[in-house]
Amino acid sequence: MILHHGYATATTQGGVNRVVRNLELLRLALERSPDDAYLHFQLGATLNAAGRHDEAERALLAAVSDPKLDLDGAVRARAILAQLSLRRNDVAGAAAHAAACLATEPENAVALYVAAYCAAAGGRLEQALPLLDRVLAHPALAASH
Repeated sequence: MILHHGYATATTQGGVNRVVRNLELLRLALERSPDDAYLHFQLGATLNAAGRHDEAERALLAAVSDPKLDLDGAVRARAILAQLSLRRNDVAGAAAHAAACLATEPENAVALYVAAYCAAAGGRLEQALPLLDRVLAHPALAASH
């Protein structure tokens, strides 16, 4: 068995901050391929991880607006966009992104949670509770409760 601890720290072997390095590489790649939807998705995901939420949202919206973005990237981007919308208290936007995500991946835990939150925020508890049940039963979360 090989144990890899390469991502256990925020820095690379040379002491370079991993997010800073990734952002530089993604920006260089986008200079060469500005229409690459997957690069926009990766930039958005990385900016989100860095806490640069407004920039992340712009990059992710660019990614999902491109029909060439692969299905996995679109689902992951929509889940992040749903969370970012909630950060801004845009419940309608969060619900729309969560619904778009769930239309492709019905058991996406993040989208289920966001959809449940939005339903509860809108006073639709009869809709929110089954969604929360699905979140709690999600295999990715089963070991945590």
